[in-house]
Amino acid sequence: MRLIATLLLACCLPLISAAQVRDDLVTRYYEVPVRPGDSLNRQVRAASPIRDGGQVYYGHTHWDAHSDFRWNSDASGRCRLTSVQVSLRTEILLPQLRGADSRQAAAFERFIVALRRHEMGHYEHGKQAAAEIERDLLALPPASSCAALEAQANQGAQRSIARFAAMDGQYDRETRHGESQGARLE
Repeated sequence: MRLIATLLLACCLPLISAAQVRDDLVTRYYEVPVRPGDSLNRQVRAASPIRDGGQVYYGHTHWDAHSDFRWNSDASGRCRLTSVQVSLRTEILLPQLRGADSRQAAAFERFIVALRRHEMGHYEHGKQAAAEIERDLLALPPASSCAALEAQANQGAQRSIARFAAMDGQYDRETRHGESQGARLE
């Protein structure tokens, strides 16, 4: 009898629904007007809007993982998630030359390939954070109340975001913001 009651209970509880992480990646560009024969490094540096702590950077990636979930409480008041949707919004900002000579264009092409690869590493951290948030939400057990469940879900998501943001910082320190990956201009 206990087995039948357990099976009936299991079959009648709402199953959690989850879609794949929604992923929105946008690349934007800032213009670098170039004077032929002048230092490409100096010109990109002067045009870059990316500044932090007195430093100028050539490229930047900002990602934001956001979760949306629904829950339901049973007759005993226990609350469980019934649907989960995690979204990742990423914006990459890169330089774009205008008016370069052929030597500058060739040097910039090598640079931008490396810079884009570096910025995509940041994007991968965002994707990993979003996937971890989704996994953690799907694994959340029922809680004593919906307020407790919501708090657990939000705390877990914030921990994941903080962990992967710290990985972004470490990645920049290890690669010197992409320089060790070839993202440097002479």
